Amino acid sequence: MDNDLEKGLEYTRITVEISATEMGQAAIRGAEGLNDKTSALLSHVSIMVAISSLLLFQFGHSDEKYDVLLLFELLAYLFICMLCLSAIWASSAASYKSKKFTHLENLIVITTRRRKRYQLALYLTSGVTAVLILSVILNVWGVHLWLDFHPIKQFVAHVADWRPWES
Repeated sequence: MDNDLEKGLEYTRITVEISATEMGQAAIRGAEGLNDKTSALLSHVSIMVAISSLLLFQFGHSDEKYDVLLLFELLAYLFICMLCLSAIWASSAASYKSKKFTHLENLIVITTRRRKRYQLALYLTSGVTAVLILSVILNVWGVHLWLDFHPIKQFVAHVADWRPWES
């Protein structure tokens, strides 16, 4: 028999076994709901990556400090994208196999780990989005008060002067 067919049949058998109980059906619904939430967050983060990139190229080179901030925000959003992708359920029959747990318990453990990654991504997204909105407002008004805090000013100046391609 074809290896892909065998894996598909094994996955289907385990899914049917899990969904035979009410708890199993609830666990599957929870995992699917987490997929929906994570996909929505990933869509938001993708749009924010596009906006950050646009801002970086639109307002780039007007203020090096602002460029560095936008670059850090862009990198933070890309990290959040990776968190979201790792939280999306990409399962196979091997996902449920465990020597310590039953298939249902393993599904619950996997979903709990995915939920933790989703929650971290959600908190980071909220923070980075708030910083992006605040930085755009401050940049439009020409206010750079938060960059005058000495340690931040030194760090941003150091990063803005770093040119690895010129060494």
